[in-house]
Parts: sequence; structure tokens; C-alpha cells
Amino acid sequence: MNAKKLQLILCVGGLVIGIDSALIAATTAQLPAKFPAKTDNKGKQSNEAKAIKKSATSKKIKKNPRKKSKGNATILITIDGGSAAKKSPITKSLAEKINLIYLESGALYRTVSHVLLKHKLDPKPENERKIEDFLKTVSWKVTVRNRHACFIVDGEILSDKELRSDQLNATVALYSSQFESVHNFCLKVARKVLDFVVTDGFRGLIAEGRTCGTKTFPEADLKFWFNASARAKIDFRLNEEKEVDDPLRRDTLDKASSFAPLKEPKGVIRIWTHNRSLEDNIRLVSAFIEQKFDEKNELAQSKKE
Repeated sequence: MNAKKLQLILCVGGLVIGIDSALIAATTAQLPAKFPAKTDNKGKQSNEAKAIKKSATSKKIKKNPRKKSKGNATILITIDGGSAAKKSPITKSLAEKINLIYLESGALYRTVSHVLLKHKLDPKPENERKIEDFLKTVSWKVTVRNRHACFIVDGEILSDKELRSDQLNATVALYSSQFESVHNFCLKVARKVLDFVVTDGFRGLIAEGRTCGTKTFPEADLKFWFNASARAKIDFRLNEEKEVDDPLRRDTLDKASSFAPLKEPKGVIRIWTHNRSLEDNIRLVSAFIEQKFDEKNELAQSKKE
């Protein structure tokens, strides 16, 4: 098997994750006890596995820390992928566990789509100029509530139920994939959330969407790409999210965008989410995050010395 094309594989011997052409073995620190740690051909745990296990077990994380310790590094994380790949529930849980601001770019695009529909600016090619002119003057504001980045556009802040209405489910992809002015507006607003990381005492920012790692935050410390099988995406959308829009159609529209196509960022960590529980996915991603924290803090300390 070509290592460059490896994705996440679950087997009795453990988990193997493809990070471009690099292989990292996940240990029992990230897996249920019934899965043994991955070993090399000499029967010894690999150096990569030891590094991840150390990062996951070397320190306990307080569930709701409100302030960072002085001198601790902050982190910027992106989680991208197609529709119904379980990005939102995993990212929300990580934000809670590690004390990160949670940015859901989809909520921003949906808010903007709602405002445009309210002003009779339907997602039609002939409205492109009108949409661009409107977004140059519309009022907007960013705030953070209970770790969640909230977006107020044209005085509108929508509830979760309103954000996932049938109307927005049917139109948000038409706005985001066809109109570059919508994409550029959302990019500008989303980046404003970075201002709250230090001032409000968070350990960093975790952003999930479709182009967070390629367009919105290309400088991110860690970039993840979540995926799932077509069957798992449809089941998740219908049975867990209770929505009827077609996630595969949404992916097709986003991939075809001429200015912000759905694609993997460079240096991404690929994770298939459908073959393990929410808790196992959270433990797995947490290990990478804590390892990156350790690396950044060690680098900062070495510069001081």
C-alpha cells in the first residue's frame, strides 16, 4: 500500500494515521483498553507512539480553566472536511476540554445567508454585484459567549435552530460556493475572533469548517482533515443531526468553487471519524494538541535561555 495515500486505518494492532507520507501510531492513551499499542517489527513501541502517549498522560487538564498560566503558549487549530464528518460535536468537545474558543465557520456563512435572503438578495448570478455592494456596508460584530464565537450581522444573531432551518440548509452552499464576496466577508469576520484569545484568557482557538486551514487560518499550528464514508455521512445527518439536506450534494458544490474549493490543507492530519466513538475521536485529537502545546512551550523556554 502506498504510504502517501494512507488514511486512518483501524485494526486489531492499533491505529495508524496518514499525515501526508508520515506515519504516527496511536497508543492505548488514545484507544479503548481492548486495543493494544502499535509496535514496530522488533516488538517495541515506536518513538512516535511514545511521544504521543507522553503528551497525553504527562499532565492533567482542568475541565474548565478560565485563565492560562503566565508564559504558556497559545494555539491555533483548524478542523476541515466535508459535510456530516462529525466536525462540530468533536470540535465543541475539544474546546470545552482544553479551554479553546470554538469557531464554527458554518454558523457565520449561515448567518450571512439569512441576512441576504432577508434583503431579497437571492443566490442568483445576476445578484452578484448587489451582494458584493451590500456586504461592503452591512454592520457586523463578533463576541464570545461560553467559548463560542458568535457573529452578529445586520443586527441578527441566530439560534442553533434558526441556523439549521430548511431554507438555510438549501441555500448556504449556493452562497458560499458561488460568491467570492461572501467568502471574503466571512473570512474577515472570522479572523477577528483571534483578538479574544489572549484578552479573554483562552489557551487558543479551534476553528471548524471547509476552508479554515486553507483560506481563513493558513498559519494554523495544527490542521486536521475529518472524513467519513458516504453511508456514515448520510446516517449521521438523518439520525443524529435530524436534518434532511444531502451532505454529498453540499460537498460537490463546495469542491467546485472557483475561489475557495473544498480541499485538504498542506501538512494536514487526516482522521476518519465514523469508525470510532465520539470519546475516542476526542482523545485521539487531544493527544496531538497537547503534544503541540509541549513543543511550543519548550521552544519558547529555549529562546528565553
